[in-house]
Amino acid sequence: MVNLAQVIGFLIITIVAFVASAGGEQVVTYVFGDSLTEVGNNNYLQSLAKSNYPFYGIDYEGGKATGRFTNGRTIGDIISEKLGIESPPPYLSLVPNDDAILKGVNYASGGAGILNDTGLYFIQRMTFDDQINSFEKTKEAIKAKIGQEDAEKHVNEAVYFIGMGSNDYVNNFLQPFLAAGQQYTHDEFVELLASTLGEQFTVSKFPIHHVAMWTQVLEGCVCQTPSCAQIELNMYFGMHFIQQMQQMLCLQIEFSPLCFIKPRQALHQHQHQHEHGSFFQENIEIDLEGKKKVDKRDLL
Repeated sequence: MVNLAQVIGFLIITIVAFVASAGGEQVVTYVFGDSLTEVGNNNYLQSLAKSNYPFYGIDYEGGKATGRFTNGRTIGDIISEKLGIESPPPYLSLVPNDDAILKGVNYASGGAGILNDTGLYFIQRMTFDDQINSFEKTKEAIKAKIGQEDAEKHVNEAVYFIGMGSNDYVNNFLQPFLAAGQQYTHDEFVELLASTLGEQFTVSKFPIHHVAMWTQVLEGCVCQTPSCAQIELNMYFGMHFIQQMQQMLCLQIEFSPLCFIKPRQALHQHQHQHEHGSFFQENIEIDLEGKKKVDKRDLL
């Protein structure tokens, strides 16, 4: 069994392996996601999802709120420190031709989801599509700075850190006043998420062998419903979603280092590395008739 620090360590080793061929050059990271990886983009939006006030940031450097949805650092901050680089700044804090874009950018936005209608009641937020579109603008700015050939090399050698998925449940499907829960069955919704994310990966043209995805869809504890059955169902969603993405994005690519890290697993020390070394899987089985085969500690 491994703990959260070991999982982060594995992710760092994976990222370092991505750039080993760069000859010791500094790692450049582009971060996409929601509130678990945001570093301040929503500060620049008319959004109800903000964290730029006390007591957010009380344990961060300087003790002030920065727009991170935490008292301290995000996992992206921790990984950046371990890699010996500064945590990338929020995209909306930069001017289009800022030299900082060559060292990495964070596009994450609290309330964001894979689906564009996720988190609508937060008013403004950068959905994953918005983040991808912003990254396209960044690529154009990089091309203008260093030329097309060097820009393509830069983009292909960068590392892409993506944390997305939980809001599509918590702030969409599992909300009784939103349409998704009425429009789709659980299987249909998982298929929708998987197919949408697959299309987004295609459009973004991320170099798939340099992508690390931090997915939170197993977070049963944030399920905003007192029903234990709903919590168990949310966990089923997470497992099924991971399996779908594994089939769509990894198994088609031989020895792909694309990895999915599930934080709930890390906290409860139930990770088992996929036989091909690309995924962490968890020993949880839940059928649709409510017959539980899950360790109760995972529901705490």
